[in-house]
Amino acid sequence: MPPINKTDPAGRIAIIGGGASAALFLANLADFAPDFPYAIDVFDRNGRFAKGVAYSTLCLSHLLNVRASNMSALASDVDHFANWAARHGYKPTDFVPRKLYGDYLEACFQKAREKLHILTHRADIKGCVREGNAFRLNQHEGIYKAVIQATGNVYPLRPRQIQDGLLGYYDDPWRLDAKFLKSCNHVALIGSGLTAIDAILSLEDLGFQGQVTIISRHALTPHSHADAGKPWPVDEGSFRGKSPLAVLRFMRAEIQKAAAQGISWHYVLDGLRAHTNPIWKGFSLQQKSQFMRHAYTLWGVHRHRMAPEIRHKLRILMENGRLGFCKSRVSALDVAPGGGIKIRLEKGESIRADAAINCMGYRYAEPDRNFEGAMRLGPANFGDLFETTAIPEIRAQAAEISKFFIA
Repeated sequence: MPPINKTDPAGRIAIIGGGASAALFLANLADFAPDFPYAIDVFDRNGRFAKGVAYSTLCLSHLLNVRASNMSALASDVDHFANWAARHGYKPTDFVPRKLYGDYLEACFQKAREKLHILTHRADIKGCVREGNAFRLNQHEGIYKAVIQATGNVYPLRPRQIQDGLLGYYDDPWRLDAKFLKSCNHVALIGSGLTAIDAILSLEDLGFQGQVTIISRHALTPHSHADAGKPWPVDEGSFRGKSPLAVLRFMRAEIQKAAAQGISWHYVLDGLRAHTNPIWKGFSLQQKSQFMRHAYTLWGVHRHRMAPEIRHKLRILMENGRLGFCKSRVSALDVAPGGGIKIRLEKGESIRADAAINCMGYRYAEPDRNFEGAMRLGPANFGDLFETTAIPEIRAQAAEISKFFIA
């Protein structure tokens, strides 16, 4: 390992958040700068180093939402993961189990530890302050040359009112009681996004045989991917400086052009991906707010798609009458008369279920956290960037920050 200058009071850098974003940064830093001269402290409040929330799953039914060919951790080797997955029996076009991708990230993390001076800490760091040319962390002693905020999904969304100690309510969809849920006849999922899809797959793997009801304001689930193909060519100049409505109209016109040639809308959205952040930066604050309020859900179900084999499983559940939808908001959860959970809806109706799982997802910032002057990586950039939560974008950011340190 390279020597560390221990006399330098800022001879360390800190990474806040130890999940996938941190793993990608360390993998790229070790790739670009194996003689990196600073020690690195990695802090994670749950101790899920390398894997984070999404890739800590043990359920083999939870698949990546991107094909193996685009999931490399290394900017210098776009086939790195595809080659790794091939040794485990998967093709570049496959949607690999997330558990296996978690193993890959852990392998990348450990490989980086062989080249860099890395210490891991299970601690909840809520902020940092700049002191001259250095940084000091909250809840931790020491001075750092730089801080990288890689906090990922940190702010879980929840229903408005939940009775304390409510039996059968699961606030964390990743911590389910298999024995209890197998005995249930009806489970309600609050939210209809990819987290809800994961919860359905988890229930099936646990042996649950009952009815699932998804409760959601729009009752929209993510679309599935089409066959592998080339993105539709999109000209960035066509929507530079335009409003969200104008951009959506432009995309609708492009989708119609593609359809006339027998090309699915999937490839048009894929072609837009490289331009999403410049488009977002061109919106005013008011326009961004309007987009988030009126179009974000519709965009999300088209952009963040699921593997086709998962869509097939959901279709079978619906055909068998085991999966249904309720289009409404949840206003409160409390004990139902005679037992179970009473789920109160926004217009006064209610649903009774034996169990309820919070699948509303996460936001990427918390009000009581302030990382003044820190470099931001991955989901921590959401707001300034729009496309920043998927591995390809995080990989590019990780490489950029790594090159900054060795410039």
